[in-house]
Amino acid sequence: MQDNSGNTVRHPQTSLAVEGGKDGGGGGGGGGGGGGGGGEDFIDFFVIDSAADLINSARSDITSLINGHPTNLAAKFVRMAFHDCVGGCDGCIDLTNGDNFGLEEPIDMLDPIVVKFEHSGLTRADIWALASLEGARGAQANDDDLPFEMTWFGRPNCESTNVDDTDCVENDCSAKRGPHRDLPSPHLTTHELITFFNETFDFQEPWQTVAIMGAHTLGTLARENSGFQ
Repeated sequence: MQDNSGNTVRHPQTSLAVEGGKDGGGGGGGGGGGGGGGGEDFIDFFVIDSAADLINSARSDITSLINGHPTNLAAKFVRMAFHDCVGGCDGCIDLTNGDNFGLEEPIDMLDPIVVKFEHSGLTRADIWALASLEGARGAQANDDDLPFEMTWFGRPNCESTNVDDTDCVENDCSAKRGPHRDLPSPHLTTHELITFFNETFDFQEPWQTVAIMGAHTLGTLARENSGFQ
């Protein structure tokens, strides 16, 4: 359609995201959704005008989760996403692998957000990636901090790909039973570490490896997770 000046106006496509649950017996729902009383099943919904609105809505929920949690969830989200992305950012981590100890908490904390947005186009892998971006963004102390935008979504979860189930724990791929992937050993030399990031993430310059290793400064060491004193 055209505006009054004859310019073409393209309206964003509107999508509808739906949530379901149980009403505890209160009155009607707000924001366009509703629920009956007496413990009835209900469906709540929210309208998204664009892909950017969808991502921003999920980001807002993640930010609230980080700000309202007593531990450093931001650092845990960044660590979780890196471990997920070794071998492919597919929303699956093998928690039986000792290198992944301590990641059950951030996975569980994000699960309600995953459920909320999974029917609107954002996958679990997307939510995990977005959580790491928001964790890194919020860790910056400068007023002119980088936004760490997520420019596309639709990453398939491991159970939705052609991953061989025999690579997963109990031959059943899921968020906590992802394919086995070897993470870089803490005993690698500098050259070996740079080679790992070149082969795994196609890093072309050493400074890229230095930058991502700097993400360790966001968190603190826990012996029960790392095995180091």
